[in-house]
Amino acid sequence: MLMLLREGEVLLEKRPPAGIWGGLWCFPEADTGSGKVPGKKLPILRHEFTHFTLDITPIVCVLESASPRVAEPGQIWLPLAEAAGAAVPAPVRKLLAALDSGGLRGEPAALEESLQD
Repeated sequence: MLMLLREGEVLLEKRPPAGIWGGLWCFPEADTGSGKVPGKKLPILRHEFTHFTLDITPIVCVLESASPRVAEPGQIWLPLAEAAGAAVPAPVRKLLAALDSGGLRGEPAALEESLQD
C-alpha cells in the first residue's frame, strides 16, 4: 500500500464494490515485485481474515508539491483527521492512526515503531 502524504493530507482510493473491502477507502496499491519502490518500505503489517492472512507492505511517500490537490476519479486527498473517520478497513485505520499520532511527520522510522505496538 502506498501511503502518499502531502501537506498533512493522505491519498485514499475507493475499492471496487465487489471483493475484499468492497466500497471502502484504502491507500493505493503498488506492485513491489520489482524491488523498486518510490518511498520508504516499512515492515509487513499482517491482517488476519477468517480464512486467510493478508500481508501488507506499507510504503511511505512524502510528496512535496505546490500544485493543486488533483486526484483521479475514485481518489481523494483528505486531512489525516478526516481520513481516520472515513469508511476504511481495519489495517488502513491502524496505519492512519500511526500517521496521526505524530509519528510520521516525514519520519518513517517513527511510524515503524508505532506499528510494532
